[in-house]
Amino acid sequence: MSLNRNPTVRQRILARTLRHLRDAAGITAVAAVQHLGCSESKISRIENAQIGVKKGDLLLLLDLYQVGSKRAREDIVGLARGSGRRGWWDRHVAEVPPVYADYIALESDAAEVYNIETILIPGLLQTEDYARAVVRAQRPNIESARVDLLAEIRMQRQSVLTASRPVKLWAIIAESVLSHRVGSPDVMRDQLEYLLQKSELPNVSVQILADSSFAHAMLSTSAEWS
Repeated sequence: MSLNRNPTVRQRILARTLRHLRDAAGITAVAAVQHLGCSESKISRIENAQIGVKKGDLLLLLDLYQVGSKRAREDIVGLARGSGRRGWWDRHVAEVPPVYADYIALESDAAEVYNIETILIPGLLQTEDYARAVVRAQRPNIESARVDLLAEIRMQRQSVLTASRPVKLWAIIAESVLSHRVGSPDVMRDQLEYLLQKSELPNVSVQILADSSFAHAMLSTSAEWS
């Protein structure tokens, strides 16, 4: 089996999960090798996301690591089944920072996303024109083609909101964001209308943090959890 030089986020999560389970069970790598009857390097390569793991071997490892919960076993098997799946974002790996590509991959797999924004409209709720204006404001000398690409990627990210199993988004937005003009007045009008439209989706909850609210932990920054 050839070594995987560019593992997906799922492959890395699976690798870390198996390493954690083995350590938690007090099982040495040597014992795992003996249990599978494989080469000495195989466990190391699996746990470093260099190679995948077949379902039969995975079930043997879960038995060895005493993972008895049916739900836990199904989750891990499901993670392994889709571990090699690559998404639309992989077309842009050479054009965006690796950490951003990893975030998009995690976002696409997330069941829920919690977003607090004190400066801008959340990326999952931005219009394309608003996204363009944000990119241009942050990088004034950026080429137009680059602006188009980054705005397109942001729009593609929003597909998680309308997928067959859509992500649940809870967005908390500071009131000042609504009056902080990004782009032209028309861009802001369209953005606010778009925000209202998206807030009507059953899986999207938007809350406005009033300017009159007490001091809070996110006064000068933003955060996303998924």
